[in-house]
Amino acid sequence: MNKKKVTKILTTCLMSLFVIGMAHITVHAETVYETEPNDSRETAELIEANKETPSGTIDGSRTGQFVVKGYSSTDDADWFKVYLDAGTNYFTCNDNPFNYTIEDESGNIILKDRYEKGGFGPTAFEFYTPSSGYYYIQIRGIISTQKSYIFLVGSPNYAVTKCEIPCREGKINMTSSGGTQTAHFDADVLSNLPEDAIAFSVALDGLRSSSVGTARLTNENSGTSFSLNYYTWSKDKLLSMNLPVKSTWTAKLGFKTVTSFTPVLRVNFVYPIYNTMVEEVY
Repeated sequence: MNKKKVTKILTTCLMSLFVIGMAHITVHAETVYETEPNDSRETAELIEANKETPSGTIDGSRTGQFVVKGYSSTDDADWFKVYLDAGTNYFTCNDNPFNYTIEDESGNIILKDRYEKGGFGPTAFEFYTPSSGYYYIQIRGIISTQKSYIFLVGSPNYAVTKCEIPCREGKINMTSSGGTQTAHFDADVLSNLPEDAIAFSVALDGLRSSSVGTARLTNENSGTSFSLNYYTWSKDKLLSMNLPVKSTWTAKLGFKTVTSFTPVLRVNFVYPIYNTMVEEVY
C-alpha cells in the first residue's frame, strides 16, 4: 500500500477536538496521520506529547491523548520531533510491528528497540529523558511492504477494566443477634492486577436489598471509607479518592434480617499501561 503523501489530516478520536493556540497544550483527544516528507531528522514532523488523564479515559473524552498513525517499511523511515518533559516517559505502540529509535537533540540514543505485537491492546516502553526539550523519533518497518503503525509518546496511555474479589470469609451469616458482620476482600489473591490501578466505582454483588440494612466499605491501604448506596450496594465517582485496587477492602454490613449470602466485591478501575494491556481480572 502506498503512503498518502498529503497535507496533514487531523481526525477526531471519540469526540470533537480543538487545540488551544499555544504550543504543547492539547485539550481533547487527537489523532494525526504522518505527513511526507519526514524521512530524516531535518524533515522530522512536529507532534504533540501524549498527556492523557485517568478521568478522560473513564468519561470517554480521552483528554490530552495524542495518537500518531502512519505507514513505514524497511526502505522508508519516518521521523518525528516532540517536546518531552524531563523524567519518566512512555513510548506506547500498537498495530503492526516496527523498529524505533528515540534520540535527543545531540543524536544520543535514549531508547532503541523493536515493537512486536503481543496480544490485545497496546504495549508501552518506559524511558528516561534527562532534561526537558525536543527529542526525535525514528520509525522503520521491518519488511519491504508498507505496513501501518500507531504510537503515542509522553505520558502513559490509560485503560479501564474490572476485577472481582472474592470474600475471604466465604459465606456471611446475618444472625438474630443483630449488629454488624464484617467481610474482607483481599485483592492480593488476584495475581495479574496491573500496577497503579485506581478504583472509580465499586459494588457488592451477591446480596439483595433485603439482606442487609447498611454497607460501609473501607480501602485499608488508603484508610478511606464510605457508605454504599442502599439497594444497589454500589458507589461511583471514586477517582478523586485515589483508592488503590491492590488493597484489602473491608465491608461492615448492618443487620436487617436473618439470612446468608456470599458477597463478591466488583471493582471498576483505571490504570496506566506500563507494559501490555490486561483484560478483566477474576
